[in-house]
Amino acid sequence: MTSEIQHNEAFMFVPYHLIISVTKTQSHKVLGSVVLEHPECFSDEKDEPEHTWEHMILVLAIMYELTLGKNSKWEPYLKMLPFDADLTCDWSQEDMEMVQDASLIHVLKDTKETLENEWLLFK
Repeated sequence: MTSEIQHNEAFMFVPYHLIISVTKTQSHKVLGSVVLEHPECFSDEKDEPEHTWEHMILVLAIMYELTLGKNSKWEPYLKMLPFDADLTCDWSQEDMEMVQDASLIHVLKDTKETLENEWLLFK
C-alpha cells in the first residue's frame, strides 16, 4: 500500500549518530580543536558570503573521514564520490568565453577565486 507524502510530512528519519554536521564537527574530539584554533578558516565573523565557514567545517569533516580510510564508518559512501569531476573552476578562459554569458562568466571567476583562497587557507 502506498500513499502520497503530504507537504512537510516526515517520511524518513536519519539517526543523529549518522549525520555529519557543523555542530558535531565543532565538538569532535580531534576536529573541534582544529576548528577553534583556526578562526581564519572556520569563523562566521569573516566578511564572506553567507555560510561559507559552515561548508568549510563540513569539508574538514569529510577530509578527516577520507584520511581514516577503512576505519571510517563513511568509507563505503566516500568511495563512491567522484574525485575526477569536471568542475567549472577548472575551466580555462577559453572555456568560459564559450558560455557567452557575461554574468555567468563573472560568477565562474568569483567561484574559482573563492576556491583558490579557501585552498590557500589549508596549505
